[in-house]
Amino acid sequence: MRRLQQEVTKIGQGRRMIPEEDLDKMQYLKAVIKESLRLHPSLSLLPRESTQDVKLMGYDISSGTQRNIGRPERFLNKFNDYKAHTFEWIPFGAGRRGCPGIQFSVVVLELALANIVYKFDLALPNGVHCEDLDMTEKFGITLHRNSSLMYKHTQHLADFLTRNIMTIFSSFQTFLPLLFSFIVLMIFIRTTWSSFNSKTKKNFPPSPRKLPIIGNFHQLGLSPNHSLRTLSQKHGPVMLLHFGSVPTLVASSAEVAREIMKTHDLSFCSRPNLSIPNILLYGSKDIVFSPYGEYWRQLKSIVMVHLLNNTQVKSFRQVREEEISSMMAMLGETSGSLVNMGSSLTSLTNNIICRVTVGRTYDGKLTDLWTRFANMFTVLSVGNYIPWLSWIDWLSGLEGRAKKLAKEVDTFLESVIEENINKKSEMGVDLRNHEGQNLVEIMLNVQRDNTSGFTLQRDTLKCVILTK
Repeated sequence: MRRLQQEVTKIGQGRRMIPEEDLDKMQYLKAVIKESLRLHPSLSLLPRESTQDVKLMGYDISSGTQRNIGRPERFLNKFNDYKAHTFEWIPFGAGRRGCPGIQFSVVVLELALANIVYKFDLALPNGVHCEDLDMTEKFGITLHRNSSLMYKHTQHLADFLTRNIMTIFSSFQTFLPLLFSFIVLMIFIRTTWSSFNSKTKKNFPPSPRKLPIIGNFHQLGLSPNHSLRTLSQKHGPVMLLHFGSVPTLVASSAEVAREIMKTHDLSFCSRPNLSIPNILLYGSKDIVFSPYGEYWRQLKSIVMVHLLNNTQVKSFRQVREEEISSMMAMLGETSGSLVNMGSSLTSLTNNIICRVTVGRTYDGKLTDLWTRFANMFTVLSVGNYIPWLSWIDWLSGLEGRAKKLAKEVDTFLESVIEENINKKSEMGVDLRNHEGQNLVEIMLNVQRDNTSGFTLQRDTLKCVILTK
């Protein structure tokens, strides 16, 4: 993409790498990232659950409802920020359940992409064209590409036309379970079938024909978000799908998004009970999957005040720049060869998160553990959508694999916590000073001081580490 290269080259001015303070000058870079998130989201089915009956756009939505949010020039000179103030574009969610890590995530995305484009020309392997790329996705709570993205990279030549930046960026799907597209909003209505056939006549949205047992699952195809867009174009901005026995309201207009995420946000800000997150996240005690209530409010407050405030995010600038510089050096050493862009970006993100969260990087064994942990959320749990077939999750070994993985992760987290406790004890660090501390150390301070009156249990601490 010539325009993007021209922008970063002009601003870079021949320096070794693009620093963070220059990112605000790169409006086209930001537009490319936003368009990429619109076309290639990382989250598909991360539902919320309503706590009361709601009248939405003239339609009846029952209590227990679950919902999920779902060309670069379109983003230039237009107010479409990551916090979804206009509700025309919702990459990180909105309302009470909006992602608390927006600032940290965005700066990593922008800094990595700016420096890759600044230093290298990227091309598909010989004989491969854009239309040949497999852009299908693995379906689940998060969306991953079915195939790796291989690119040939060479040291940057100013007159070389880079045509595939947005496709490259789609590789970020592998490690960012925080992103959405197309303003498709999915509302999972967790009710019994009798509620749909009660004597009280209710006005439900239009719905495409469904199959017995599986409902509309077969219509999601290999690219669920694109399939939902196609269905909404046919059936209207508000339609009712059925995923197994879970009715699902799909809203595809900014007006409806605003109604759900602003007007009725309090009614739709809880989470449903999902089997895999329950197993992997200590009964869903994390900030992502825990139901709305006092526990979630206290946990979010701790995360925002102590871990993800502006000062804390800026304090890790050196970590981000060091790890990106290391990745650029690695790419430079292999210039002219094929590289798995998704693997490189995943390694970058793992290293940044590890250093910020626990204070150091780990070997490939940990990378394998995190990869298996993330991939578990892409596996479809039959019991979540067809409860009377939940035995299939046991028979297929899904529950067993999840429990085994949960034990492995717990063992690692215990070692991390103990390592940080022992380090502080040996070094005699002032626990009240957050400067230079990693997130585990900060959380241990919060746990010890207990200034908010909220008891931070060991399992909660582990969940915070897992969802950073």
